[in-house]
Amino acid sequence: MKEQYIKHIFITSLIATIVIFTSGIMIGWVLDNYRTDEVLNIIKDNELNSESYNIEQIFLENIGNVNCEILTPRIEMISEELGNTGRELQRYGSASDFKKAEFEYLKRRYFLMEIKFYNLIYNYQDSCKDEYTPILYFYKIDDDVSEMQGYILDEFIKNYNEDTILENGDKKHGKLVVLSIDGEYDEDPLISTILNTYDIEIDNLPAMIINFETIREGFVGKDELETIFNI
Repeated sequence: MKEQYIKHIFITSLIATIVIFTSGIMIGWVLDNYRTDEVLNIIKDNELNSESYNIEQIFLENIGNVNCEILTPRIEMISEELGNTGRELQRYGSASDFKKAEFEYLKRRYFLMEIKFYNLIYNYQDSCKDEYTPILYFYKIDDDVSEMQGYILDEFIKNYNEDTILENGDKKHGKLVVLSIDGEYDEDPLISTILNTYDIEIDNLPAMIINFETIREGFVGKDELETIFNI
């Protein structure tokens, strides 16, 4: 009787363990699918908005009526969407257990979106001058220097952009837009092409390309950033 009771407890415990383990796997799989779909939808929206802006800019240029009051809010919206996409991709990608390949695909699309936005700003500056200044920031994953550089850059950009409007309502300067890219990402040749074009070595990362011309390799402190932007 005692042996049967022990056997019953063992079987019951085994079944309960299997059910809990299987449930955990299923929940994780469902969550990963949800995360993948959510990030993909955000990326699709951003791509559509970028394409819409590009077509709008060409249209206004063709009719000789480039209006920065129309284009600037669109650039700002796309920039904000890109920031949200990057944060969601980082948050979901680090938590993914079953969709690593899908998140690598989304990561590649996100980097391509950033470069496309970089090109949009280049064309935008031809018409609207220096309303937005891009910083193409290349980092290394799991690198202490890159992580520190990211914190300093984020804080600098935040303070810089908050100070764009003076008390009388005039603009002191344009806004900075940071586009962060894994410099060691080798799934798309475009990234290595950009690094090679600017003669940036992988060993020298982190690195920044500021406003299409100014290049800084290695760690850049707050004081140097202030010097670069004449603060």
